[in-house]
Amino acid sequence: MPEPVLVKLPRPHKYLTPNVRANRYAKNRVFQESKDMATLVCKQAMQAVHCLGWQSARYDVHEWTPTAKRQDQDNLVASLKAYLDGCVLAGLVPDDRFLEIGDVDQSISPRMNDQHRLQITFHVIEE
Repeated sequence: MPEPVLVKLPRPHKYLTPNVRANRYAKNRVFQESKDMATLVCKQAMQAVHCLGWQSARYDVHEWTPTAKRQDQDNLVASLKAYLDGCVLAGLVPDDRFLEIGDVDQSISPRMNDQHRLQITFHVIEE
């Protein structure tokens, strides 16, 4: 069984949450920047474990929050759309239809580096 691909990213921008009311152009700019960043980070993570891409995958999400206030897990998964699209562009899976949601966990860590407060772990689904 291949090694999982670990993608470490910052927490999604507040414009990427599903309930935000923001200027559509600003929201689109943030979405594109987040997708491009996720593409680069996912390509690096894939190269680190010698992954050439899979037909389907399951992903687990772990978020480290700076305070005890936690985001609703459904909203967290919905705000990851730009990151998941970036991983598809990186070649991890052919389309995001082939991604299944696994575990979604949150922990409190006020002293953690802001650049790596979110970890998405992709596991191959054997057919």
